[in-house]
Amino acid sequence: MAASPYATEDPQPPYLENTTTRGILQYKSASLSSSPVMPSLPSLHHTPTAHRFYTSLTSLLLPGQPTVPLHVDERMFITIGVGTLCKGGEEWCELIADRLVVTSMNNVSFRLPKKVSMQEAHFKSIEGVFTTDFPNKPPLFFDFTNASLHNGTIEESLEPTAIGTKAKKLEYNATVEIVLQSTAIVATQSHPMHIHGFNFFVVAQGFGNYNEQKVRSSYNLVDPQVRNTIAVPTGVWLMHCHMDLHLPVGLATAFVVENGPTPDSTLPPPPADFPQCSSLDVARSESIWNQDKSDGKDSYLR
Repeated sequence: MAASPYATEDPQPPYLENTTTRGILQYKSASLSSSPVMPSLPSLHHTPTAHRFYTSLTSLLLPGQPTVPLHVDERMFITIGVGTLCKGGEEWCELIADRLVVTSMNNVSFRLPKKVSMQEAHFKSIEGVFTTDFPNKPPLFFDFTNASLHNGTIEESLEPTAIGTKAKKLEYNATVEIVLQSTAIVATQSHPMHIHGFNFFVVAQGFGNYNEQKVRSSYNLVDPQVRNTIAVPTGVWLMHCHMDLHLPVGLATAFVVENGPTPDSTLPPPPADFPQCSSLDVARSESIWNQDKSDGKDSYLR
């Protein structure tokens, strides 16, 4: 057995080490008449092979395990990618030097609160820390993964990004269908998305723009991948890109899950020694990466 790392595109230094790990598995019933053969591995950036591997994974059908819910209470279509903010706070700035490069979801660049945590603000009903108006869809639908958007007049009109601490409020035990759609604005990259506090089913993945009519028939509703670790709790839970570079500049949002009908589904009060947040200034980078063009690896995830 052999394995090597995978990266969607050539990164900036420091580069990912292109090494191969090897191991030999010997089954008790296997014949010892032949020597193991080292498999031939694809290149570090061979997307078709990586996609074929991780989309072929399924979950185990075990008694007592959660099954895919067929009734959906909330539907969200979330674009993820890169945009710009004006340094002076204006809605539009003509000079590139006056813009900050940020990341966003549905054109909202997430800003972490500075003095009070969202969880504390939610529990104590403190106003002014966050809002619950994170949009269910982007402000504009367009050809999201069109590589020709780069450095054109159309892209300039799509770059401006709002900033705020916006969350989505959900009822306890709600079933939410989320489509995550990458975009080609400013730069094209893949984004490993992570959500705190939840398990979720990955029922479809693909390239290009999400098309519900074409894709829905291919949903795996029998044994899809199940990602993350624990059940759905109450409280405030962050969803963000797992690339360290992207979270500080806004590629995140949060879900505020309301209390359920029982004591076990109700958020308990914080302990007496609950630490307080100190004043925190989150620096926002003026430049994130060189805007190299990728080879169309934008994708959707549902």
